Parts: sequence; structure tokens; C-alpha cells
Amino acid sequence: MTITKLGDMIIPSNFAAYTAEQAVAKNKFFKGGIIASNPQLASLLEVGGKTINMPFVKPLTGDSEVPSETNDMGIGNISTSEDIARRQLRVKAWGENQLASLLSGDNVMDRISDAVSDYWSAELSKILISTCTGVFAKLTNKVNDITVKTGNAALLNPNDAIDTKYIIGDSADAITAIAIHSAVYAYMLKMDQITNVPTSDGKGVIQKYGPLNATVLVDDSVPYDSTTKVGAMYLYGPGAFGFVESNNGIEAAEITRNPLKGLGENILISRKQFVLHPLGVQWNEPTSSITSPANSDLETATRWTKVKEDKNIYLAQFKFKIA
Repeated sequence: MTITKLGDMIIPSNFAAYTAEQAVAKNKFFKGGIIASNPQLASLLEVGGKTINMPFVKPLTGDSEVPSETNDMGIGNISTSEDIARRQLRVKAWGENQLASLLSGDNVMDRISDAVSDYWSAELSKILISTCTGVFAKLTNKVNDITVKTGNAALLNPNDAIDTKYIIGDSADAITAIAIHSAVYAYMLKMDQITNVPTSDGKGVIQKYGPLNATVLVDDSVPYDSTTKVGAMYLYGPGAFGFVESNNGIEAAEITRNPLKGLGENILISRKQFVLHPLGVQWNEPTSSITSPANSDLETATRWTKVKEDKNIYLAQFKFKIA
């Protein structure tokens, strides 16, 4: 059986572009509209620096006035603020020994490309969920936690799910998707809470959580404790997270060689530079210098500050138990 060498079949620039595109195309949070490309982020990412400032105008306030012939009208203020996103860098390397099963037979390039894009698609999901963990740890008013109740009152139920949706007030109809762990999904199936809605072309179905009329996304990065049976449901609106990726200034894909390993081994290195940011929640850079946030940094409450009104941040968390 023919064994292909990495350096014989990977053109780094083409490989990086293809796997980046496929990682996005395969990711359920992108497909569900929760993560959206953000033109403002795209232009600012090229400027440089660890953080990216995104100024915005705050909603105008105050009641309208009735014109008066004797009194001047009041002059309201136009206030601005800014959201701050963090440039993120991630890397991963694989040796030929680790990729041995992919380097034999036909269609080697396709199999390696699929494996790498699958890896980064899963990583983006984990990064998003870690970000949600930190955001909800700080924005506790965005969390509906019924696990403190006793008995059946602590179990997942439609009424409390609806209450969670309305945490964001009169923008509640913006909630279009939920993310849950597979164990919670199985429980919801048993409770007949999942409905299949035909797609507009009639060629498939979209699974919806009926009480919220929300698309169901199943991802085991969403918190669930199999011992306590405590789970979470993350509620999202479209474009809740802005995303942009850039290869400027980095070698996004590279083949190198380690001569010290056995008879020598070729290594595939994949690098990512991107912004994945919850819009309306500002990143706070730690006092100690870091190259890029790890998932544990993203999960830290003090790294986040709300800068927009709750109803303009399309995120909420529902915590519950399952039987």
C-alpha cells in the first residue's frame, strides 16, 4: 500500500484556505445563524493589536415633545460607547505517525482536509461555549437557574424555558435557536418536546423546541453533569456572535520536519487567527500579558463587561435538571 508524504501533497496556502472555509461550513453554530461574519470586525482585525474596539451609538432616550410657541424644545444627548473584542490565536500540530491512517490509499488530500476542518469546527464550538460560560458567570441576570428548587420543580419544563426567553424583554422573539447537550436532547425527545419541521424545499427537516419555536443544536460542549443531572440550555438570537478570520501575518498551514524523531518525521502545523465575540459584551484584558486567551480565560467572569442593553444582547441561559 502506498504511503503518501505530507510534503508531497499539501500546498499550505490552498490547504489553509480550504480547511478554514470547511470548518465554518460544517459548524452547527454558523449553520444555525448564531455566529455571523461581521464586516466591522473584518476591517478592524487587519489594524493590529490584541484587542479590537468597536464604537457604537447608544439608543436615544426621552419622550417626544409637543411643539411650543413660548418654550424652547429640550436638547437630548447622543451618547456613544464601545464594544471590545479579543484577537485570538490557536495552533495545532500533527505528525505523520498520528496521521498514518489518513496517508494511505486514495483521496489522501481530501481525508486530511476533512479531518483538519472537522477538528477546527469542533474547536470553534468549544471556544463559543467557553465564552458563554464566562459571559453568563458575569451577567447573572441573563441566567434562569431552577436547579435550586426541589423535586419536579427543578426539572426542565416549557414554562421556565419561556421565562428564560423573556429575560431579554421585548426582544424575546429574536431568540431563534437553543444549544443543548446530547443527554438533554435525549430527555427532550422522550418528553416529546422536539418537533420536526420540513424545510422550505421539502428535502429535509429542522428540529425545533416547540415552546420556544427555536432550532435545536446539539453539542456536547454545552454543560451537563451526569452525576447531578444538571444541564443547561443556551438561548441565542441570529448573529449573537460576530466572527472573522484572517491569515495576515501568520503561516496558517505549514509543513516542517522533526529530524530528532526516529528516522525523522514530517509535521503538519495549522494556525488560526480570528475573532469570535459575543456582541454587546466587552472583553477585559487581564493585567498579566497573554498571547491569546485560553478557554479557561474565556470562562472567567471578570474578563467580561456588559456594554449594551440586555434586550440587545441575544443570549440567555436556562439551568435545570433532567430525570
